Amino acid sequence: DSLTLLFEYSILNKIRDMSFTMAIHNELCEKCFEVFLPSIEATFGPIKERGVFKCEIPELPILPGRYDLNLGLYPPNNEYIYDYHWQMHDFFIDGMEGSILNTSGIVSLQPKWSLV
Repeated sequence: DSLTLLFEYSILNKIRDMSFTMAIHNELCEKCFEVFLPSIEATFGPIKERGVFKCEIPELPILPGRYDLNLGLYPPNNEYIYDYHWQMHDFFIDGMEGSILNTSGIVSLQPKWSLV
């Protein structure tokens, strides 16, 4: 299925730009996916005092289990951290109907088997 994420932010002190990272890790802290936006200003335009980032993921082909969504806001040079959420936002992927139960790894490739 798809996944839509909304990230609300509020800036206390005026800044010109920042970078953003979002990652999904499994229960073993293995990185399943990460995206890094080096410049919010270049990606979305001038930063406002308050706003919401929206991220739409059309498919999430990962195996059933618990996952953590990790988020970070940094200055563009990444010298320090404005805010970072590590293992604060977890979500669960239920078993997929009709899937083969004896699978392991990170991605759910949904192979189709036949005898030829």
